[in-house]
Amino acid sequence: MVTKKTFLVILSVLMAVSFVIGPRPAAAEKIGVVFAIHGGNDEAKEWYFWEFGVQQMTYRPDHIVHKNFIYNKTLWYGILTGDETALKFVGKSDLLWGRLGGIEPSTANHLEQFADLQDHLNAAACDNTTFVFDWMAWIAPDRPEHFPYPRFLYNVPSHIVPQPFMPAHTISGVTYCGEQQTNEVVVNFDGGTAAFNIGATVTGSTTGASATIDDVVVTSGSWAGGDAAGTLYLSNATFVTGSCGRSGNPCTPAGGCGFIEACVGDQIADELITDDGAVPGSATAVGTIHWEGCDPERYNVDGPAERLVAAGVDRIVIVDATVGCVRFFKTYEALQMFKRALDDAGASSIPVTWVNDLNNLMENSYPTAPIGYDGVNWTPDLNEPTVDPSIPLSGNPNPIAEDPTLALLHVEGIEQVKNPLVDWADTGVLILNHAHRDYGQAYDPKIDDTMIINLNIESQLLSRHPGMDPNNIIGAYMGIKENGEDEGGPGCTQIERTRAMRGENLGHAWLYEGAGEVVIKFKNASSAFTIGETLTGATSGDSAVIVDIEQEGGTYGGGNACGSLTLSGIAIAEFDDGETITDTGGGSATADSLTQYAYNLPGGKWGYMYWDALEILKNQGVQHIIICFPQLLVTNFYDVEIPNQIGKEIGYKTWLDWPAGDPALFPDPPYHPFADYWGEWIDPFSCTVSGGDPVTNECCFEMGGCGDPARPYPPPRQTTGRRGDFDPSLVYDMSEFGHLGYDETGASGAPDPNNPVQDQYTGTWEMWRPPDGDDRVGQLLADHIIDVISCTPTLIQLSSLEANAANNRVVITWSTEAEIDNAGFNVLRADAADGDYTKINAALIPAAGTPTQGASYSLIDTDVRNRNTYYYKLEDIDTNGKITQHGPVSATPRLITAAQ
Repeated sequence: MVTKKTFLVILSVLMAVSFVIGPRPAAAEKIGVVFAIHGGNDEAKEWYFWEFGVQQMTYRPDHIVHKNFIYNKTLWYGILTGDETALKFVGKSDLLWGRLGGIEPSTANHLEQFADLQDHLNAAACDNTTFVFDWMAWIAPDRPEHFPYPRFLYNVPSHIVPQPFMPAHTISGVTYCGEQQTNEVVVNFDGGTAAFNIGATVTGSTTGASATIDDVVVTSGSWAGGDAAGTLYLSNATFVTGSCGRSGNPCTPAGGCGFIEACVGDQIADELITDDGAVPGSATAVGTIHWEGCDPERYNVDGPAERLVAAGVDRIVIVDATVGCVRFFKTYEALQMFKRALDDAGASSIPVTWVNDLNNLMENSYPTAPIGYDGVNWTPDLNEPTVDPSIPLSGNPNPIAEDPTLALLHVEGIEQVKNPLVDWADTGVLILNHAHRDYGQAYDPKIDDTMIINLNIESQLLSRHPGMDPNNIIGAYMGIKENGEDEGGPGCTQIERTRAMRGENLGHAWLYEGAGEVVIKFKNASSAFTIGETLTGATSGDSAVIVDIEQEGGTYGGGNACGSLTLSGIAIAEFDDGETITDTGGGSATADSLTQYAYNLPGGKWGYMYWDALEILKNQGVQHIIICFPQLLVTNFYDVEIPNQIGKEIGYKTWLDWPAGDPALFPDPPYHPFADYWGEWIDPFSCTVSGGDPVTNECCFEMGGCGDPARPYPPPRQTTGRRGDFDPSLVYDMSEFGHLGYDETGASGAPDPNNPVQDQYTGTWEMWRPPDGDDRVGQLLADHIIDVISCTPTLIQLSSLEANAANNRVVITWSTEAEIDNAGFNVLRADAADGDYTKINAALIPAAGTPTQGASYSLIDTDVRNRNTYYYKLEDIDTNGKITQHGPVSATPRLITAAQ
């Protein structure tokens, strides 16, 4: 039994212990920091472009590829072969990656910035905070573990259901390794009795499947011994039709499967394969063809979300450099996929903050109807949303886009490439921007964020270079499909790529929730509409006032007129697709699409297409044009693509680095980015003269013509339907001095390879330099993270700390970049890195720096012995008494003679 006296004694002891120990410090908050980037594949492999296609379509549940291809193993091969965009990019990548030395450097450059970000955050020494770092990419073809949610591809989502052509057993998570692809694939062999011949055709003896041998690697055995084994590297592989593969039936030799054919379920083995060399090679196929090194389990891994959950983070902060730090649908998609991974891991309660969109504008503004294939979301593949929350942009900023340091990084990149022979007064800057896809403007403020950066760049340029003409700083974008009927497109369905807009289709510069008018397409019009009349739907009864009419094809008399009506007094999508619409004046047609917003473009000098902007600068007498692409913070393939697009307008011999080139950026000969013609993925033997029979002679891609009436330049349109990427009529010669200002008809004479003619550009041009290795990128992003997490960083910025040995002494030196409320420093010494440190300075070393300027310091320690190693830490003390330590560094004093 505890007496009252005993209880009081125990209580006194506990109180004393509590007083000695003091209050228990709060547990450190563990913050997950995720660096979001665009991502891409370092090497130009077909395998990685297949992954690219799958990953980007994962975000698009209403796209046919998502619904029918990604989780249908019988159609996996078609992701590369059935999509024009994929085919185009596979061909184009040989030039893009090749000019950059074979490696596309964007991810490596971003990861260097990520390392800088980590260094700055760790150096901040935030009170009671620890960081766990990871990164994710919108696409990560060669690093699937950094896709936001890899297992979303490995585990079939619940919304995927078999279609009539998709038997249930064909539905599968992604494990494809290229078994049906035709190039950059391998097949293993053993039992080889005769050496294969590079360049020969290898054929399966029972199936007739064939491929070209690009290389042979023997890993064991010998041909002489009849037991050679290894790998054949193949291209031009052919498929074998039979009862397996695409039909989904079991794979057996009797069924017609070969070593080239991919089969559902089993793999064929033990087929004899021989080549057609003078001395035929011979061996046995082991399995089907595949991408070398491909792991079918590559998506069965944790992604960044699962790794942070496993690390026990308390909250997550995402900072985005996907497209130069502006908000964009790609980061939004990656963020939603990341959150889905958290939810499936049972960790949806972990708070997630996107530094670039602190108020969650994009999430709050995201359309909510119509609901798409996944049963959860609207997506732009559904066209115009029917329910679109309209959240004001005002009060919902992007703090990183607004930071003047971001603009300064680009301004300095512009200054690096100024022509030293041209004054700033005669220098022009074209700020080029990649726009976004249709309907993204319902929630995507990318163009608005971009405009802030553009204006900050302009302001700083004019401030730093007062002689510049503000009219010579203009903005531009990259094209959108348009009416191609004048170029032979089909009437009423003529929206396509055109030569007038350079064949581009990279999205338009729609401003967020622009206050534009409303447009509805019409077709099958039998009588003309009238401006000012009221338009009514026959079945819905909905109505609107016609404020403008554009006829785009056909005739009213023929009953097949088509075009668009600009309307007022209408809500989104009130008219139904296919509904008969008439106006009070008797106009009649069929509604051809859901109602669409005609969103606003940036005004004034900021909304040009890039070819128009270049012509304006040329006509204003500019003698040096600098192209700035601020939606990049790193070098990537756009450093090849954009110069080719600019070069076709104003020439490659006008490039500032011509003819020597730029080996630092383009390390392999010819040390420049330019293709022979732009549209280098076009088959040059695909041209036929309009109205003639198909021919196999080469297309003419030379400005001024090829001297052959059957090969005109530009090549004639090759289709009577809608024109796409592969129509040679959209290909441009990469001429010496460009197309702007030259009469392509030749009426004013032939182009001159040595001089500009007619009204061509006579100056020079160059691409700005992105801030690849600039430490300030990491500092900029770290500063905004610190603002978000509200931690107190170290009040000095230490730039160096060194210990240098001499005879019986050690000199400790340090420098700062800035000091805020710093009282001074102490130097501590120990005999081991983890030993007991004692102060060696007699008094506090007073601070000499300021918040805007650092200082240098030194202290000589003479209480040392030669050949002993000493460890030193530096501590700074602020005016409130807070102590922050740095180091340790070490030195070993030795006897140093004059001879030494």
